[in-house]
Amino acid sequence: MEYGNSSVVEKLVAGEYVSGEPDGGDDCVDSPPTKRPQLSIQGRDRLSDLPDLPLLHILSHLNFQEAVRTSILSKRFDKLWNSVTVLNFSDEVFGKNNGQSFVKFVNTALLKFINVSPGFRDLEKFSLRFYYDSKYCKEVDAWIKSAVQRRVKSLHLNLIRFVQNLNYALPDFLHNDKNLVELVISCCSIPRDVEIGWSSLRLLSIKGAKLNEELISKMFLGCPVLETLELSDWSGFDRLKISSASLRVLKLAGEHKTGLSRHPENLAQLEISGPNLESLEISGTLHRTTVKLNDLGSLENAIIDFEVRVGKARYEFHLELVRGVLEDLRDVKTLALGGWCIKVLSAGEKYYLSPPSSARRSLTFCIPVILWDHLGIVNMLHSSPSLETLVIKLSCFSDKCGVKHTSAFPSDGDEGYYWTSWRTSSRCRSPLLKTVKIFGLESAGGAMKPLFQFLEFVLRNCGLLKKVVIRTSGYVMQEALEEALKLSSIPAASPDAVVHYEPPRLWIDPLHRYPA
Repeated sequence: MEYGNSSVVEKLVAGEYVSGEPDGGDDCVDSPPTKRPQLSIQGRDRLSDLPDLPLLHILSHLNFQEAVRTSILSKRFDKLWNSVTVLNFSDEVFGKNNGQSFVKFVNTALLKFINVSPGFRDLEKFSLRFYYDSKYCKEVDAWIKSAVQRRVKSLHLNLIRFVQNLNYALPDFLHNDKNLVELVISCCSIPRDVEIGWSSLRLLSIKGAKLNEELISKMFLGCPVLETLELSDWSGFDRLKISSASLRVLKLAGEHKTGLSRHPENLAQLEISGPNLESLEISGTLHRTTVKLNDLGSLENAIIDFEVRVGKARYEFHLELVRGVLEDLRDVKTLALGGWCIKVLSAGEKYYLSPPSSARRSLTFCIPVILWDHLGIVNMLHSSPSLETLVIKLSCFSDKCGVKHTSAFPSDGDEGYYWTSWRTSSRCRSPLLKTVKIFGLESAGGAMKPLFQFLEFVLRNCGLLKKVVIRTSGYVMQEALEEALKLSSIPAASPDAVVHYEPPRLWIDPLHRYPA
């Protein structure tokens, strides 16, 4: 396949392609000659002092357009960009409706890169991001083939589709690429009748694709050393058993909404098993799936941050689902739980239905501020008597989980009383708790009131507590800051307890001369 006229890249190298907005033709808009900038400090060019390796590392993090533009900095960069082993192509500067210009640019750029690159170097990474249309299928095939011929190790295809359910079909020659170590695809389909031979693949990430149990089994058989599998916006199966001897990390991020509405008793079940699995993450929305976890004896950490959206499901159904997942994860030492699950568990706390007791030592709550729920938090702490580290990650998402229950303490005043009651103290002892970390403090003091009530309770009741760390994620209202600072004056049960307040970390340019 011909890659087209090379004038685009030639003008790009010459510094004339500055705006990043081609006119849709073969050439770019002419512009006045660009002078090479003098990047120096105190008369010395600091970039020229760096060896080639760190400069190539910097170029590898730029889009191809940006990497080529560095040739205007010096003659040295004019040679360096031809030596990169990472090619990143993105249509962000071209726009959503300018696909033809982007395709023409990639064709020309690849031809230029192949012609000027010395020797036959392997590619570490080839990354492509653009709004895909089926009329560009042959061009995308040619780009991937060019990367495969250079024994690319990491292939990222982030394709954004114009038409729903119109995915790019991976070419046949890619299915048996033995050089791939990492494959990340979005809105791409894998034919069900192909044999997969990714013998070196260690990471596989698939987004927006229809899968079934047969295809998943083929992928595991064809990926004997696969360690990480990531599925997001997935669909296409009712029952799926995921098992692999080599798999260490499994991430499931959200089920694709199909428009089906099912009764809770008729939901499809997702069964997950992995004897050597060490890390598991289930997040996002599940529209028609329940979760059953089996044979996870090697699992060390888990993130459970999903929510189930079905028709008119009662909270008893949600509670049974969450308690069942926690039962399957009772031996996991490190657990992170999302706001929806905590909200569901609060219904169980009303009736003293706690999750099974666990030996976990680390627990993380990922809680939108509006989903803060005293009952659910106490429910989890009561089932974690060996807990040593508690992390709370706050966010400002709205409450859309749809879980409704009658709180035992509907008013703010009652919630304040809740943390001083004997009932709470007896169910939330946390005798081994040593560290509490708060991330994301950024709202006004009123919105953070439940958090401060909880932290006061922890300081007054945890005898082995050593530190409470509060880290903000942005600008904090004065009211919230004052409430945080008050914690230092609370009489703590532990003589070693210290409250640390950490403001947002600022990035400092090491090359800039700051005033004394």
